Amino acid sequence: MLEKYLEGIYYNHPLIKKDTIKHRQYQIALAEKALEESTLVVLPTGLGKTIIALFVIAETLLAKKGKILFLAPTKPLVNQHYEFLSSVLKAEIGLITGSISTKKRSTELSNCEVICATPQTFSSLSKEELDVFDLIIFDEAHKAAGAYAYVNIAKKTTCKTLGLTASPGNEKSKIKAIMDNLKFTNIELKRKTDADIAPYTNPVNVQWIKVELPEQYKLIQNSLDNYAKEITHHIQRSGFALRSQCTQSEILMLQRKVSQMEKKESKDYQAMMYISALLKTNHASLMLETQGVQALKEYFHKLKDDTTKSAGMMLKDERIQKAIYLTEGFNLADINHPKLQKLTEIILFELSSDPKQKIIVFNHYRDSVKHLESILQKNPLLSVKRFVGQANKEDDKGLNQKEQKEIIDDFKAGKYNVLLATSVAEEGLDLPAVDTIVFYEPVPSEIRMIQRRGRTGRFKDGKIYILITKDTKDEIFYWSSLKKEKKMETTIDRLSKKESVSDKINGIVKPREVKQTTLLTTIDSKKKLKPTVIIDHRERNAAALNCFNKEEVDLEFETLDIGDYLVGQEAIIERKKADDFLNSILDGRLFTQASKLIAYEKPIIIVEGILDYESRNINKNAVLGSILSLSTDFKIPIFFLKTPKEVAEFITLVAKREQTKKENELHLRKVKKGVEDHILQRSILEGLPFVGPTLAKRLLEKYKSVKRVFNASEESLQNIDKLGEKKAKKIYDIINKEYEKDGL
Repeated sequence: MLEKYLEGIYYNHPLIKKDTIKHRQYQIALAEKALEESTLVVLPTGLGKTIIALFVIAETLLAKKGKILFLAPTKPLVNQHYEFLSSVLKAEIGLITGSISTKKRSTELSNCEVICATPQTFSSLSKEELDVFDLIIFDEAHKAAGAYAYVNIAKKTTCKTLGLTASPGNEKSKIKAIMDNLKFTNIELKRKTDADIAPYTNPVNVQWIKVELPEQYKLIQNSLDNYAKEITHHIQRSGFALRSQCTQSEILMLQRKVSQMEKKESKDYQAMMYISALLKTNHASLMLETQGVQALKEYFHKLKDDTTKSAGMMLKDERIQKAIYLTEGFNLADINHPKLQKLTEIILFELSSDPKQKIIVFNHYRDSVKHLESILQKNPLLSVKRFVGQANKEDDKGLNQKEQKEIIDDFKAGKYNVLLATSVAEEGLDLPAVDTIVFYEPVPSEIRMIQRRGRTGRFKDGKIYILITKDTKDEIFYWSSLKKEKKMETTIDRLSKKESVSDKINGIVKPREVKQTTLLTTIDSKKKLKPTVIIDHRERNAAALNCFNKEEVDLEFETLDIGDYLVGQEAIIERKKADDFLNSILDGRLFTQASKLIAYEKPIIIVEGILDYESRNINKNAVLGSILSLSTDFKIPIFFLKTPKEVAEFITLVAKREQTKKENELHLRKVKKGVEDHILQRSILEGLPFVGPTLAKRLLEKYKSVKRVFNASEESLQNIDKLGEKKAKKIYDIINKEYEKDGL
C-alpha cells in the first residue's frame, strides 16, 4: 500500500512534504499493520515510532475518513509531536494542552484535521464529541491502566486506535489490560536484533561495575537487619505468612491483603503497624545500600517528622537509634558510598577520550541527585546540571517545563556535559541521544530500564555503565529487570494473533523469521554424502576454523541473520567463548539471541572454554539459572567444549547427522508461512551468489521488483554498490543459465 510512494530513498506521499522521510522498511510494514486494524506497536526507543504514526495519519487523511487525535502524556512531548507533524505533514495541525484557552481549543477542534493533545484535556468530552475522530493515537500506551485519562477516552470511542510504546510491561494480565483498555486487536513487537531493525541500530557496550559496601555501612546495615527480623517475626506471630527474606513487593501485597480485610481484630491492626514499619526499615536499608549515608540521613530526618504509629515505634527502638547515630557520624566524616568515586572516575575517563560527548547519569532519588550535583560541581573539568520533575519538595525546588526545556537546549548545545536526571528523563521529553549513560542504581522495572537504555546508541555506538553494590538489593533489581524484559518479549509473542496452534501447545512462540539457509550437500568422487557447513562471516577468525577436516566437510561463508554455523535444514549452532557467554548473561543478549535461535527446529549453543565465575565476580547460581532457563524454557541444548578442536569435531558430527538422512536434498531456502511480501522478495534474491540481506535490499530499491532484477542486464548490475564486474557477471550467468538436472 505505502510502497507505491517510494521514490529513491524517500517516501513522497501526497500528504507528506517531499524528501523529508527516508525509507525504512520496518516502519512501513508496521504502519500497514496499523492501517488494517487497531494495533499496539512495541518498538525500541529511537527507531521512529512517531514516523509510523505519521504514515498512518497521512493514509487516514488521504482516505478522507475524519479527524485524528494524537495523544501524549506530557506537554513537552505533545509539543514535540506538534512541531514534527507541522514540519512534514500537509495538513492543518492543532495543539491542545491545559495551557490553551477554552476558546482556542474550540477553534482548533473546528479547523484542524489533526489534534495533538494531552489526554487530560479530552478526558471529560462526551462520546458524541469524541465521535468526530476516526483515529486516536496513544503515545506511551503503557500508561493505559487504572484511572489514567487514556482509559476513559478509549471507553467512549469506537474508532480505530494506534498505540506506541517501547515496553508495555512483562505481565500477561497487564499487557492484555492495555490492549483491552485501548481496544487494540493486534500487537506488533520489534527487537533491535530483528533483521529489518538491526541495520538502523548501533552497538551499546554495557559494563556492569560492582563496588563493595564499606565496613562502616555494614554496621548500620546490621542494626537495620536485626530490627527487620524482629518485626517480621511479630507479623508471623500475628498469623500472617511472610518469608523471613521477603521482597518489598511481597510486603506490599500483604499490606493490601490486611487492609482489605472486612473484619479486623486488634492483632490485625497491630500487624498493619508492623508491616508499615517493615516497609520503612527496608527502604532505609535500600537507601544505605544503593545511595549512601547522605541519602539515609535525609530519610531518617523525614522519619522523625512522620506522625504514624509505625514511625514512632521505630524511633523508640535502640537499633534504629543506633543506625541514626552511626549514619549522622559517617555522614559528617564524609564516608561516601563508593559509587560516587566510581561515578567520578567513569565521567572523567569518558570525557578524557572525547571532551565533547554528552553523559546522562540516572538516579531514582531527588535527594541523591541534589547530593551528586553538589559533589560533582566541585570538579572544574565537569559542567553538571540536575534535571528533575516539577514538584517542589521542602528545600528542593522542582523545575517547571520552561526550565526543563532550557536545560535540554543547553545540554544539546554543549553548555553542560553531564546531566544528572531522575525518572523524568526516561520518557516523554525531547532529550538528545547521548554517548554514555550511567545507571547509579539498577531499577527493577523493565519499562524504565528500556527507556533509560534507549537514550544512547541511536546514531552511533553507545556506552552504558551500571553501578551495583555487591550482595545487595542492587543485584536483585538488576537481574529482576533483565528477567522481566525477557518475559515481556515472550508474553507479547504469545499474545500475538499470529501465534500458531502448535506453538501454543508447546508453550513457545517462534519469531517469524526468514531462514537465510543456502545449505547444500555435495557428492564426492565415491558418491558418498559430504556435508556442508555454512559459516557466518563474523566467524572467520574463530580458532575452530583451522581444526575442521576438509576431507569430511565443506565450509562455505555467508551472512547469517541467526546463529554462527548452519549445519542442517533445521539445525543452527551459536558458538560463544566462555567469557562472551558470561557477558551475554550480564547484558541480557543471551536470551534475546535464544529467542531468535528457536526459529529453527534444532538450535544448539556451544560454549567454548572454561567458565570462570570467581575472577568475574559473577554469582554462580545466576549462571546456572540462565543455563536452566535455556534448556527448559527455550528447549535449547548447551554443550560445553574445552578446545577449538572439540568445537570443530562436534559441528562436523552434527552436520553429518543432519545431512546424511534419507532426505539428502535440502531446501536451498526456507521461509516461514505468513511473512510479509518484502521478506519473500528479499529471500528470493538472497539465493543468488554473493547476495546477502543488504545487497538484496539494494537490488530491490534499485529495480523495484524481483522480475526487474532478473531482467537486468549485466552492465546494469555492475552499477550496484558492492557488486562489481565479476560478481555481476556471476549473478547474470546464474539467472540466464539453463538448468542441468542434479548439476551432472
